[in-house]
Amino acid sequence: RSGDVSIGSSAAARGAARVVRDCAKRKFLAPASTDMPIDCDSIATGDAMPVFVIRPTLRHAVMYAAAMWEFQRIHYDDTYAREQEGLPGAVVQGPVLGNYLTQAIAAWTGPEGALKRLEWRNHGLVAFGDDIRCEGSVLAARPGSGDGRKSVRVECALQMLNQRNEKVVSATATVDIRAADGTRPAANGGMK
Repeated sequence: RSGDVSIGSSAAARGAARVVRDCAKRKFLAPASTDMPIDCDSIATGDAMPVFVIRPTLRHAVMYAAAMWEFQRIHYDDTYAREQEGLPGAVVQGPVLGNYLTQAIAAWTGPEGALKRLEWRNHGLVAFGDDIRCEGSVLAARPGSGDGRKSVRVECALQMLNQRNEKVVSATATVDIRAADGTRPAANGGMK
């Protein structure tokens, strides 16, 4: 299904964000790390974010379903999804796709990034085993909040494409990126 989702807009969304954080911390989902700290001075409008690739698995769906008590058969039963719902097979839950977006952002920003806002729209179904490519670009970069550390607030546009190059998700995000100084940002929705 298509729909706009904004983390923090409902109890379910907040719960999904908590599951995303917990799963990422335990490395059940794709790793979200970067080898080199991002230089907040070098971020400019038009910059491309690194491409992030993930292959959704049934394990991801089961972990999400267990944490959220959301056991719709279309997310784990291929036969049911095909024969009863007319789908190509079991499909990934929409909030799991939001998780992948947060992972892509975290992989780009590393521990200096603090996700402030994420909104996405699902445009198509994602099947287990699809290769999903997340790519994005900087829409705007401006000086950060002035909390005593140098930072930049970045507005990004992202999209997720499947292996057939079909857009399955579009998104926008706001991220605060602090200058690397050996400290970590405050708790912020899983980006530390």
